[in-house]
Amino acid sequence: MLELIDGRDRQAPVHIPRPRVPATRALDIATEVKAIVDDVRLRGDAAVIEHTERLDGVKLTAAQLVVDEDTLARAPALVRPELIDALEVMTARLERTCERQLPQ
Repeated sequence: MLELIDGRDRQAPVHIPRPRVPATRALDIATEVKAIVDDVRLRGDAAVIEHTERLDGVKLTAAQLVVDEDTLARAPALVRPELIDALEVMTARLERTCERQLPQ
């Protein structure tokens, strides 16, 4: 069962330092991530559930993957504006990177 933890009172920094990973390990991680993404594309929710249990030790059901509209509507108010700004910048950068990787 996922536990919702309200960390607003802790005021964690918006910038989280990137961990230092040896290049060979980074390649292993990239290979594993690609395999997971490919599996999720192929098998959908079943793959998400399986990988979540394997990697995080959390056993989910398909029903737990669904977020109702009210929760989605309230979510932005629960997050500091600086974090939302950082996520928007990250999203824009990721979209540009992915667009450059698309076949021309």
